[in-house]
Amino acid sequence: MLNKLINIEEVERKPFKRHFIRNVVLELSFNDLNKETLINNKEKLQSAFKQLGFVKFGEMKQIEFKMTVDKDTPEQIKNEDETIGLLMFDDSRKIRIELFSNRIIISIFKYLNFDIFIDDIMKMIDVLKSITSDSIQAKSVTLSKQNTIISTDTKSFDDLTYILNKPLLQSIRESLIPFENFEYTKDEFSITKENYKCLIGSNCVKRSNVGEYEINLNISVIDNQISNFEQLTEVLKDINNFIFSLFCWATTEKFKSVMNEEV
Repeated sequence: MLNKLINIEEVERKPFKRHFIRNVVLELSFNDLNKETLINNKEKLQSAFKQLGFVKFGEMKQIEFKMTVDKDTPEQIKNEDETIGLLMFDDSRKIRIELFSNRIIISIFKYLNFDIFIDDIMKMIDVLKSITSDSIQAKSVTLSKQNTIISTDTKSFDDLTYILNKPLLQSIRESLIPFENFEYTKDEFSITKENYKCLIGSNCVKRSNVGEYEINLNISVIDNQISNFEQLTEVLKDINNFIFSLFCWATTEKFKSVMNEEV
């Protein structure tokens, strides 16, 4: 089904010798556990995630301002905060977890490869299931990858457009903007079919250092119809393969040859 979202060739996933992935984000939504369940199990969750290497913990707060008005007393404004989620950090592996009552967001800033990624993810999900209860049910999953390429000693748009294929970065391909005046451009499009959604975005921005530019390629794929955690591994493998095909479509052969050079 995923390959029917967009008319591109499916590419067999093969690791490059180097990659430019800045971060990978997994967002998994599930039936609402209610905030009380989350807070009541805070210490158990922190203890279990500590076994997985997480060493820093925090809470996410929602702040509300309430005003009371009484004709006999001055107006009073109260600042009340409520815990809406838990934060967990693994500094060595550069992983951040945001856990809410109805979803978990796992951000990885030191991505090695997909096999390690999926192994880490399933260990975290198993901890969540074991502590919060077996009644937790998966609903949807989003996998996002951001690739960031820094171009230095850039002399013209040709030094930038060789990275991404023609459908992307159109505004700097059309000679609309003089190179010396350029600061920023962005392209985005969204595709939906049945329970799948795909978001593809690219941008190019001039950095503060002379001749330095940053190109970002962001790809997100959503499956809105996950019925159980048991199928999560296979679903993520399919999504990851599709993202790889999209990446290969979005990048030029010249740039992919750079990715296969020895570091």
